[in-house]
Amino acid sequence: MSWGIDFKADIFLSRISIKNITELEELIKDKESDIARCKEQLLMYASSNPRDIIPGEWEDESITFIQNQINYVLTDYEETYSILKDLYYYKEYLEENEGKNT
Repeated sequence: MSWGIDFKADIFLSRISIKNITELEELIKDKESDIARCKEQLLMYASSNPRDIIPGEWEDESITFIQNQINYVLTDYEETYSILKDLYYYKEYLEENEGKNT
């Protein structure tokens, strides 16, 4: 027998309209693709030669440019992952309450 904390969470999916579970699954796939894109971008920044990716106007501030870009990608990743997690919870809720009046 395992131990842990069981709780109910109130989650509000702001500015998202989902008509059925198929639409929800498509939205989940889109968010998963966005997460994969963020990971690819981070790997690109980690493995690239800075001279190959820094625009000319940032030559003197190459570290700042890379930090800004990575911060942008990480922010996008965190926001997208948070939404994706909530969408998974919503899908679980729909599957558990399928056929019930909710």
